[in-house]
Formats: sequence, structure tokens, C-alpha cells
Amino acid sequence: MSLLAVGAIEAAWAVSVRAKIREGQIGVGGGRLHPLAVARSVVIAKASAWVGALMAGWWIGILIYLWLRRAEQVASSFIPGTVVAAASALALVAAALWLEHCCKSPGEPNDNADADAA
Repeated sequence: MSLLAVGAIEAAWAVSVRAKIREGQIGVGGGRLHPLAVARSVVIAKASAWVGALMAGWWIGILIYLWLRRAEQVASSFIPGTVVAAASALALVAAALWLEHCCKSPGEPNDNADADAA
């Protein structure tokens, strides 16, 4: 559940960052978002995406192990919790990738600028 909580916090931070970037409130001063805070947000988002991906892989592996042994009472009782843990890890990955996306400057050139020009 802690992965889900971190994902929710990152999603809320992404909404805030996105709103401030769209309103042009980037810079130093009262109520503005400092450019280094945006850079730090990208670093946190990248780290969270990696942690979420590792944890999702771990929990999906455990889920497969338990699913293959679901005939046993003990294994089948752990499946719902494992599904929640895997879903929480995937939610963290999604929130982290969205936070990273929200930190882009609106004036950044497209990665496919050559394809758009053609």
C-alpha cells in the first residue's frame, strides 16, 4: 500500500507542476515553481519509475508462483493481497511516468520534428 501512497503523492505533484508550467509560473519568487524543483521532480520520477517497475516485476513473479499453487489453501489466500501489491507498483510506475511527462517545458521541440516536417 505504500507504493500506492507514493504513486498518489506523485500524481498530485504532477497535477501541480503541470498547472504551474501551463500558467507560466516557473522562476524564482513567491508562489512560483523554481526550475531546480522541476529538475528534482524529474529525478524523483525516474527513480520512482525504476523502483515501481522492479517491485511490479517482483509481485507479478510472486503472483505467478501463487497462481500455479492456487489449489493449496495457503497459496490461494495470498493471491488477493499480491494482486493489490502488483497493481500498486504499476500505479507508481504510471504516476512517475506522468510526473516526468508533466515536467516538460511547453516550448520543447518534438522528438519527431523531422517526421512532422515531412
